[in-house]
Amino acid sequence: MNRMIGLAFALTLVVGLGSSSASAQTPPSSPPSPALSLPPAYTISVPPAPHDDLSMKIYRDGPRELVVLSRPSSKARAGGWTSHVWYDFQAHRQYADDSNAPKKCGVIVYTSATAPELQDPVVMSAGMSATLPKELKPVGTERLAGIDTTILEATQDGNTMRVWKDLQHSLVIKMVMTPKGHPAQTVLNLTGLTFAKPDPALLIPPQRCQQLAGESTAQGGHAVLPAGSH
Repeated sequence: MNRMIGLAFALTLVVGLGSSSASAQTPPSSPPSPALSLPPAYTISVPPAPHDDLSMKIYRDGPRELVVLSRPSSKARAGGWTSHVWYDFQAHRQYADDSNAPKKCGVIVYTSATAPELQDPVVMSAGMSATLPKELKPVGTERLAGIDTTILEATQDGNTMRVWKDLQHSLVIKMVMTPKGHPAQTVLNLTGLTFAKPDPALLIPPQRCQQLAGESTAQGGHAVLPAGSH
């Protein structure tokens, strides 16, 4: 894949990991979400999902965030692959680099207050917390991966929802759904989450990043490469 094309795609929807055009684009699929209540600072590691080898690590402190995406070395990808995506929500900027183009870094306008849910499960958790059904009732407490939670549960027509909610920030740490007549399904499970401030140096993007035309939001966007760069 052309290196600059890969960089443009990293600036729009890094989790997609591919592009075949100089202007990679993912159209918005829904209107912007209302403001979410997020912890002031956190770090979370996201292991690869089944049938995938993409892992992520997310660092956030106030208006700055870094998402590191990586894939291990393989027959099709010698040396592996890594991309860093920096967000400055105050300055409305998104920066990205790509290990396939180590000397390249791009920056575009970014107008959302959070990273996309697919890049930050804490954002997904906050969205879930804001829309939990009122029927959920407390049934106990549990400490999950170092985080104190209250357990909420509701059952309707034989279907059960159980939620573990962080006592400090009201985040959904774990959610398990048990449909009637079917085994339990884990919908969300935030492991590797801490609320400690990350190293501030991690959140500073490189100075060498090139300004690109285009704009992105948590719902999608596009980055346009300069003429003659691909």
